[in-house]
Amino acid sequence: MYIDKSVMEEYLSEKFEALRKQKREIEGRFDDVNKIFDFIGSNDIKGIEGIERKIFLPCREEWTDSTRFYGVFKQAEAVCKNDNFPEKKEFVIKFLSMMGGFKFYDFKTIQDLKERNYRFTAVEDYRLLSNNSKDKDYSGGLELGLNAGINSHFTDNTYVMEYVDFVKVAKNTKEEWDKNLYKYISRMALHYPSRGDSNPPTNMGEEYLKKQGDIQQQILPYRFPLKFLWMWAKKDEVIHPLSLRAFRSFLDSEFMSEIFESKKNDLKELLYDKNKEKEFKLGEQTSGYAEKITNAKIEYFPEIWKKVSDKIMEKLQLSKDNIHHLSLLISLLTLGETDMTNIDELLKTHKQVILYGVPGTGKTHSAKELIRKWSKEAFHPTQEESNKEDDLKDWQFGEIAKEKKGGDCIELDYEICEKIAGAPIVWDIMQFHPNTTYQDFIGGIIPKTGEKYKSLTYEVESGKFKKFCEYASANSQTPFVFIIDEINRANLSEVLGELLYALEYRDEGITIPNFKEPFVIPSNVYIIGTMNNVDKSLATFDLALRRRFGFYEVGVDCDVIGEILKSKGIGNLDAYIGRCQDLNALISGEIEEEDKERLKREWVLGLESHCKIGQAYFAKIRDFLGKEEKIIKVPHLEKLWIYHLQPLIEEYIGFSMNSKEVSDKLDYLKIFWIKAI
Repeated sequence: MYIDKSVMEEYLSEKFEALRKQKREIEGRFDDVNKIFDFIGSNDIKGIEGIERKIFLPCREEWTDSTRFYGVFKQAEAVCKNDNFPEKKEFVIKFLSMMGGFKFYDFKTIQDLKERNYRFTAVEDYRLLSNNSKDKDYSGGLELGLNAGINSHFTDNTYVMEYVDFVKVAKNTKEEWDKNLYKYISRMALHYPSRGDSNPPTNMGEEYLKKQGDIQQQILPYRFPLKFLWMWAKKDEVIHPLSLRAFRSFLDSEFMSEIFESKKNDLKELLYDKNKEKEFKLGEQTSGYAEKITNAKIEYFPEIWKKVSDKIMEKLQLSKDNIHHLSLLISLLTLGETDMTNIDELLKTHKQVILYGVPGTGKTHSAKELIRKWSKEAFHPTQEESNKEDDLKDWQFGEIAKEKKGGDCIELDYEICEKIAGAPIVWDIMQFHPNTTYQDFIGGIIPKTGEKYKSLTYEVESGKFKKFCEYASANSQTPFVFIIDEINRANLSEVLGELLYALEYRDEGITIPNFKEPFVIPSNVYIIGTMNNVDKSLATFDLALRRRFGFYEVGVDCDVIGEILKSKGIGNLDAYIGRCQDLNALISGEIEEEDKERLKREWVLGLESHCKIGQAYFAKIRDFLGKEEKIIKVPHLEKLWIYHLQPLIEEYIGFSMNSKEVSDKLDYLKIFWIKAI
């Protein structure tokens, strides 16, 4: 979400309650984390103190397990084995789950865990540690998958009391903090069995493990989890977001850019290392402040974040009594709306992704928004430039990449493929359909007719994507993004051909028919495909292709309707958005418990969960409103139903429309939809 001063003030006042209702899970997580840190300051924590500490580097006995989350539960059982206080066991499970980015569970016994086949739920929004293999969290990814282990290792291999002691010393005076900081850091394990050695020996002796421990201790002071613990230990004094994503997204917001720029003179001397020959500070370039603060060493972070928190409260004219409220708001604004962040990270990791979802969820729009985001990150445009409506067009392949000598780039020839100067990013889009061919996309022998040809002639010609890749090779420092709209509507195995290999092995040439030079997909080419998951041609996306793409579902977001229609000043807009959400619940059958009495049983169609209506369909209500109309009325709803909503629902239902029961359900839905708002 875009966040500036006006957005912060708006959500601090009239929109706060609506945001809380919309994001109940995140608010619940925030409250649970708050209770965790309150428990550490209470008398109940004393029942856990004094438990024998285990050595976690290397891991010993059965305190950790290859299955994530299992180690969390083992610690909880070991810590609480001598008493019967469930709140202590719950505290250990939730504390370690928090550090690992897991959802909180209420397992009673280890048998409960085994019956669930050791399943866990890690959430990208809740991660405290990035996937970066180095010592920086600002530039690291947060996506789950094979790399999720780095968070769980950090959880399983550090004894819960080391975290507790770290939080307790963080709550103490600065003198206690300075004196004991590294004492407690030295007991924490970032990763096991090694950190810094990708091929550890089979027989790891004590000296080897100690060396790896030393490497970890050099890196750990820069990582975010320690800063998270400190912020929440001082939650009455400084702003304390819920996770690394919330912290990083907030620092990258327009609001914080305003803070950094307006308070530069108060902040630029912060962030220095007294032990280094040359001090480094936040400095004059405010564009780098977010990264420097995120990656700051833990011993300097408190001074920095106290100062920044004070400036934020000053900007919003809030007292320290509101700091917890503001921290919750920041977490709600930055978490739970992560489509763009997730797509960004997935594309950077995989190079090619598929955005899928029900019709009208803005998949192509999301792809273009990502291009806009990348271009602004690379280009840092002025306010005047960023307000241009056609800035994406300026950098589109067809507009900026003009061929020299008036010819096509048939062969990979840097003299023909022009260098593209000044473009922060280059992109193009191609829509697939059943008649799209290999020649259209990659190239081949094309028949030519017309006045310049005396007879039917055949020429070798590069397809749209091949030409795109040739320009990308000639401009290796510029990101090139190729959007394939409706990718699954073509015969993909035929259209993509040898790309199955080239997609996986970037910068490696492959031989393709009729061309002398090898075809290369360079590393600076990124591919975004879009497709509807209810499309009947979905089966064309075979397993070989699926393996080479990252998949991301773009869900229905009815709140976007408010952004689309905001300029029209509609008086009953919030009620209309609620109607749209209710209709989707009735179509899919996913109805919240508190809504069951309000939404009558006969209205429920109950199709599969993916059979919903995207926000773009609902936003079409604007087409039926007159220029001066400010209220959505029954005639507007009826027109939208007849021309857009009913045809889509009938497509979902398919052949079962002949069923009398289904037909009645559809009639009931219409009655529900067109009643006055």
